[in-house]
Amino acid sequence: MTILLQLSTQSNLCDAVIRFSTRSEYSHVDFVLPNGDLLGAHPLKGVSRRAPGPVARRLLLTADAPARVLDIAEGELGKPYDYTAVFSQIIFGRDWQRPDSWFCSELVAYCFEQGGAPLFPPDVRFSRITPRDLLLSARLVRV
Repeated sequence: MTILLQLSTQSNLCDAVIRFSTRSEYSHVDFVLPNGDLLGAHPLKGVSRRAPGPVARRLLLTADAPARVLDIAEGELGKPYDYTAVFSQIIFGRDWQRPDSWFCSELVAYCFEQGGAPLFPPDVRFSRITPRDLLLSARLVRV
């Protein structure tokens, strides 16, 4: 199965801070579901589905992976947004695999890993996963 991701950014201060602190042109990532809806971790709604909306900049990435990756993402619906990740990624680093709450890029990396299609080689260790890190994955291809 082909999994589609949307990296995006909007024109606001929060997105600018995330882009600056992670040295990325993108501040957010979502799974693009087969019906076109987006699934991701959002500050106001936690892990949720939403219709696509306007973004200032967008990039689509794709990867071959089992359907189980999306099933795992669906299983995370309703979990809260990980506000501590935003601050600790900027300041301290953290264990990005803590599954009680999610930051957008952590959620994507976790679902791929749990679905048997890790985005990074096993010898590569991260204390955080940012949208920029996803761009560095050899498994993800720009559309």
